[in-house]
Amino acid sequence: MYFELTAQVIYTLSQKQSKGLSVSGKVGLAVGIFLGALLLIGVAIVLHRWSKKPQTNSNDNQDNLQYSAHTNSCFQMERMSLTDLTCSNEEKDWEIDAVHVMFLEEIGKGAFGKVFKVIVRQPEPVTEQDIVLSRLRGNSRDRKLSKNNLIAAAKTLHEIANDDQRQEFIAEINLMKKLGSHQNIVNFLYCCTTSEPNFLIVEYLPKGDLLKYLRTYRYKVRRTTRESQ
Repeated sequence: MYFELTAQVIYTLSQKQSKGLSVSGKVGLAVGIFLGALLLIGVAIVLHRWSKKPQTNSNDNQDNLQYSAHTNSCFQMERMSLTDLTCSNEEKDWEIDAVHVMFLEEIGKGAFGKVFKVIVRQPEPVTEQDIVLSRLRGNSRDRKLSKNNLIAAAKTLHEIANDDQRQEFIAEINLMKKLGSHQNIVNFLYCCTTSEPNFLIVEYLPKGDLLKYLRTYRYKVRRTTRESQ
């Protein structure tokens, strides 16, 4: 629009001013019109850019708001607690308060912290689901202590654990929840992620892990064989 208006102005001035002028006058008029045209074109370009500037700023502001919202969302995700990561309504049955766990001697060390022998005071089952869970968690004579108490092993999380270690600890808990119960695996029993200290509770193996048991058994077999010879 600005360029069409400029062309019309130049054409009108050249028609009116060129009548009755000498050749030198016409040359001077042409130069003047040319310079005036350049000035008008420059003004038109500035006005054209200025008219689009508010829209660009508006788009930039919108992009900045979206980026800020995304950044705040990511920041909030990084600050999610262990409770937010693990404690849904369906998983609260796995949670146990630390006051119901009595820590005894240290029996080993894991990737995330120490492993303790513990006594778990199980709550009384109040629903059919609780009764089923209680039977699954209390069917081993090696760890059964009394009607509602059992001997188990607690894997703890370091007090100075960083965010990556906490994430790995939660991943192990979630994996063990999905595995369920089976007679040939170390069954997951409880976890404590809603309060400090954080730990998970599994079945207690009085003879240690399978590798340790096989090595001990192999040593006993070799010793018995040598003595018999």
